[in-house]
Amino acid sequence: MERELIRYIPSASAVVGDNIYFTDLYTNALFRFNMKEKRSICVAQFDDEPCRKKELYTDIVVGNDVLCCVPHSAKTIGLYYLNTKTTESIKLPEELQKEEVTFKCGCICGEELFLFGYNVEGIWHVNIKEKCIRKFLCNVDCDNSGKFFLACMNSGEKIYAVCREENVIWELNIYAPYIKKITLDEKKNWGFAGIVRWGEYLLLNSCKEHNVSIYSLIENAIVYKLDVEMASEEWPFAGGVVNDEGVVYFPVAKEDTILSIDIKNKWEELQKIRLQKVNDTMLPWGNPVICDGKVVIWKYQSNFLFMYDYKLNKFETVDLISETTPKLNGLYLSGRVVQEGEYSLLEFIENLL
Repeated sequence: MERELIRYIPSASAVVGDNIYFTDLYTNALFRFNMKEKRSICVAQFDDEPCRKKELYTDIVVGNDVLCCVPHSAKTIGLYYLNTKTTESIKLPEELQKEEVTFKCGCICGEELFLFGYNVEGIWHVNIKEKCIRKFLCNVDCDNSGKFFLACMNSGEKIYAVCREENVIWELNIYAPYIKKITLDEKKNWGFAGIVRWGEYLLLNSCKEHNVSIYSLIENAIVYKLDVEMASEEWPFAGGVVNDEGVVYFPVAKEDTILSIDIKNKWEELQKIRLQKVNDTMLPWGNPVICDGKVVIWKYQSNFLFMYDYKLNKFETVDLISETTPKLNGLYLSGRVVQEGEYSLLEFIENLL
């Protein structure tokens, strides 16, 4: 197989300790990347989904000893139990089996997984222990048909979510249950690509405009808006991530740049951190995570991980399918080891294709 034909990339990720768990864009596999060892291992496959299908999952949510894979083209919710290293699946109800119905992101509160999606009638929640999925019934009609939720985050008893079509923050009180729609600008028919919280502030990166809005939960208003110069016209940012020092990082779409905002000290000042030059600059970034003191991101349909050590101001790049990548502990197909020995990530993909 020619190297150029391999399009391997994480499509969703979650951090547990020094490990990043991620699903593959083109298969039903779940991988674990260890930040210390720079080693990728295939830990499981979700056998209730096709072995080869694009973007089965677009988010991974960490619960109590379980990873929940949010379905996109998949028709089941994939569960991976960290202690037992086993998998389970929760089948979506019949009304969610339509091809045009997909989810994008999710949040866990206690034993409940909340799902937000594309063209989905209502917000859905899942009791993980009981394997029961149902609509979130509350004070308002939350028929979201035609809306495209892009990001959500949990904050104690509340979940905040944003969608592409409305300049609105959705605030869910999950125990009331109650939904409050916070309208920021009625004249705008576009929303936000990401949402990050630090203290009383929500940082919202626009999915169309070149700015980041800072919303105060105490003042119930946008208190500051940062304009950013960039080359791309639309979808300027991927989602953001905040470190323990109150610095928020947003990868700038179609540029080799990370935008840094010090929300704790001087939010009116922003810094552009130039990454090393990479191929496929015009491809968008995936959502970043923070693991082992580093911001970790990747480009869509690229097989490289990019790591930025914000304390040392250093960069590192890891090729996930390099011939020099450490070997996998076994080649898994259809839930079983079909061959003994160790396989590189490159060999794993070649055996699937």
